[in-house]
Amino acid sequence: LDPNYQTDTDGDGIPNKTDPDDDNDGLLDGEDPYPLDPTNQPDTDGDGLNNGIDPDDDNDGFSDEQEQGAGTDPLDPNSIPGDQDNDGLTDVEEVIIGTDPSNPDTDGDGVSDKNDSEPLNPSVGLDSDGDGITNILELENSTYPGDSTSK
Repeated sequence: LDPNYQTDTDGDGIPNKTDPDDDNDGLLDGEDPYPLDPTNQPDTDGDGLNNGIDPDDDNDGFSDEQEQGAGTDPLDPNSIPGDQDNDGLTDVEEVIIGTDPSNPDTDGDGVSDKNDSEPLNPSVGLDSDGDGITNILELENSTYPGDSTSK
């Protein structure tokens, strides 16, 4: 008999023999250099966050999710998604949400597409007086959007 057949390293009720992640660290055993040690995961970018919990494994400024969506390698800092306008949204994301990949502020309201809650609506995100509070919020709070001292 195989002694590992009944062993259940992570206590999840699935024996290691059939468990795809023996240490339950979020990395499949085939990808995990330490499949029986949940505290030992690779840290590709050396930032102190193991890849299993690091949102940007290669520390290139684009999340792993953004890179996977754009078809680039989330473990290679030299493999970055296209971002023509340098607004922090990949060109692929911009096409999906309908913004212009070559314009960092598609709706022209002074807020970059990535930071704009409604990047296609020039009335939302606009801060006419430059006080850091959008016109919409100022109107909702009965302050004047044309006066930076009214907060």
